[in-house]
Amino acid sequence: MIKIEDPAAGGDVSRYVPPFAEGEDSLFFETFNRNKKSVSLDLRRSEGRIVLEDLVRRSDVVYSNLRGDQPRKLGLMYDQLKAVNPRIVCCSLSGFGTSGPRAALSGYERVNDFERLLDRHDPRGKFRNRFVQQLFPKESV
Repeated sequence: MIKIEDPAAGGDVSRYVPPFAEGEDSLFFETFNRNKKSVSLDLRRSEGRIVLEDLVRRSDVVYSNLRGDQPRKLGLMYDQLKAVNPRIVCCSLSGFGTSGPRAALSGYERVNDFERLLDRHDPRGKFRNRFVQQLFPKESV
């Protein structure tokens, strides 16, 4: 697995989420990126695109975890990569899909908005506890 990080954002933002091990990246980052190789590429620039296409030639899958409108803008969709590698499998995970009226919305921000709403209107956690119990019944945990 090769993880592509955006240099304009300073790499994966989870690198900066505490806690930290001394002299290391965030423990949060390390938990979800164990054994991955990382490369910093600006896919909006032709130099970054050349490197991406070289990686796609030698890869089986391109996976993106971006806002739904970003894979097409960055050229990560199958119809944009099939000329480089017709066997490539492209998949995208986003909060609201890659098309439709909500494609440009960030899923993480919506989860945070929901958390803030619950904190403000449900200070004792009554609704939150009921909601979590419905999502994760004791039998399934």
